[in-house]
Amino acid sequence: MSEIKAGNGAAVVFNGTDVTVTYSSGGTTINNNGNTTPSIYLPVTNPASTTLKLDTVKVVFTGGGTGSAKAGEVTDFEVYYGATSIYSTGSGFTYTSTWTQTVVNASKLPDDGSYGILVTLNLSLPDSGSFITLYSVDLAFK
Repeated sequence: MSEIKAGNGAAVVFNGTDVTVTYSSGGTTINNNGNTTPSIYLPVTNPASTTLKLDTVKVVFTGGGTGSAKAGEVTDFEVYYGATSIYSTGSGFTYTSTWTQTVVNASKLPDDGSYGILVTLNLSLPDSGSFITLYSVDLAFK
């Protein structure tokens, strides 16, 4: 048995003026607004079965830049069950477009708490024209 839970760019939450976010049916664009290393957050509902472990994560996005600006990048991806971090890509992780990663040694199980799952994307938006366009985040449980 497996289950996929997803959050799309329309669910992006961010801190105050860290970034400028433009929502559209073609994806959510996150622009540099003076903070070159912002974090964005996406809520994802718990899987129906709390006996399934996180197996695979997939982030569907593109990094870009206007003019001579460097493309925006995702530099870390974290999954939280409530306040507990259960997965992080760690240092040395940098992607400018869609990526999929299998989670090894996943031991934490989601619980039946109503707070759900929170996905954090740490970004690098090095120039004033740097951005990413986020389409979805998929979490597969097995």
